[in-house]
Amino acid sequence: MYKCLVIVLVTLSAEALIITVDQGTLNGTYLTTRRGKLFNAFYGIPFAQPPVGELRFKSPKEAKPWTGVLDASAVPTGCVETDWDVNAPVLGSEDCLNLNVYTPLNARKGDNISVVVYIFGGGFKGFTNMEFGPQYILERDVILVIPNYRLGALGFMTTGDSVIPGNYQLKDQTMAMKWVQKNIHHFGGDPNSVTLQGHSAASICVHLHTVSPLSKGLFHKVIMQSGASMSGFWGPDVIRGIVKEFATKAGCPDITSSKSILSCLMSLDAKTFPKIEQTMYVWDSNPLSVFKPSIEDENSEEPFITKSPSTADYHNPHMPWIIGLTTGEASYKVAHYLSNGGELAAEIDQYYKILFPITLSYLWSTKLIHLNYISQTLRAHYFGDRKIGAETAHEMTQFYTHGMFGVPIIEVIRSYPGPKYVYWYDYKSNYSRQNLDGYYEEDLGVAHGEEVYLLFYTAVSDNALTLADQMFSEELVKRWTNFMKTGNPNFPIGINTDITGFWEPMVTNRIEYLRIELNGTMETDLYKGISEFWNSLPFGSKYEDWF
Repeated sequence: MYKCLVIVLVTLSAEALIITVDQGTLNGTYLTTRRGKLFNAFYGIPFAQPPVGELRFKSPKEAKPWTGVLDASAVPTGCVETDWDVNAPVLGSEDCLNLNVYTPLNARKGDNISVVVYIFGGGFKGFTNMEFGPQYILERDVILVIPNYRLGALGFMTTGDSVIPGNYQLKDQTMAMKWVQKNIHHFGGDPNSVTLQGHSAASICVHLHTVSPLSKGLFHKVIMQSGASMSGFWGPDVIRGIVKEFATKAGCPDITSSKSILSCLMSLDAKTFPKIEQTMYVWDSNPLSVFKPSIEDENSEEPFITKSPSTADYHNPHMPWIIGLTTGEASYKVAHYLSNGGELAAEIDQYYKILFPITLSYLWSTKLIHLNYISQTLRAHYFGDRKIGAETAHEMTQFYTHGMFGVPIIEVIRSYPGPKYVYWYDYKSNYSRQNLDGYYEEDLGVAHGEEVYLLFYTAVSDNALTLADQMFSEELVKRWTNFMKTGNPNFPIGINTDITGFWEPMVTNRIEYLRIELNGTMETDLYKGISEFWNSLPFGSKYEDWF
């Protein structure tokens, strides 16, 4: 009996590794979850043509068919990227528009398994789809899709007109979701139950997909972790300045017109782009993202977004959302500023009128007449007459957490009329990004991205997690995958409320939220008064303020 069962399982799983999609046939491989459960992995499936040659700075084109059987068992190539460290090597290739699909072992066409498309973060300029392992999520029998997409200058270069429209990263993500709609049923997936999930910069991307007409109908639920943006786009003058500076550093002989700049940039080697981008930091590694989403010219080829999200309409105001942030998002940044004797923090303390606008990126989106007033008001509110440094580490963490993450997220929560499950993540595992980035010993809260390490496998974080962390991780994964399946994070799989609490949706303007921690509880008034304070300042960061 047992021998027959083994033969049946092996036969079924072997068949599951051969899939025929619209472009051709491919074969995958096996992986195991953290509890030893087998599942299928298909790596590097092309969802668009390589954006090389004439397709650089163009919207993605559908992938062409292939002949024979595509080997989808090997690690794929990521897009061109480099680290924030100026000495880091450039990795990846321009031929990178591929995605990974992970499915339950014996998933078959017609099974209608819920799907999640995960967009990874990285300041719009880093990482690949291989850095976020499926070993936790696939315990819960969903299908996980993680695409690669153009990064940094290659992903967001724009001349502010129809010559180089920009937003290629976002358009690549849209193309990946179109591929999912056409092909995921071949893997047993349900194209009518797709969750779009993103963290950090990718969460901003997810928010923009909810208002872009190009992405309408491609997903049905949303998870936004630690990122959102109603405004903060570079103005037209800044865009023109950035592209001209880049072209000058690239040695372009003529930067007088968009067409001359395009002609020059088309001749550059792809790996030149991130190295030039690294030279455009103003102070330390700021601004974090020189190249990022922009408002496009209406005459552009397939514009992704032509007006600010603050004035755009949600194309589906009824889909359920999960949205939230951690308690100490910016603690990793503060730990960095306080490392090496606090040299960077001392610079901020002395030159805050210059460095507040740079580190929070409002230098480029606020009228000059308001800059000093804003910086002085922020300093008085958060630090009073105290020095910015180790003695005000907590205040510094709150300052950057509110400005970089909290206030934009609260604005988006209030703007969306549909069902929302809001969270404030307060579980600190043994794997602390704060210590990883700055080795600063004082606890400044749960850092940016720490919940991601409990949702996705990485070798470093997995080895660091304690048994208690693993148990909490399993409950967190249940939450997220319940939502992916039903739009409700509490059901259908039972939740151990002793660990994470019962999660109620937001129903009033007081912003009800789950404080996710051991014995988590529902609370109200997330960031009460904080967003009102920030919004009272004359940032002038909305794109329409420039006209």
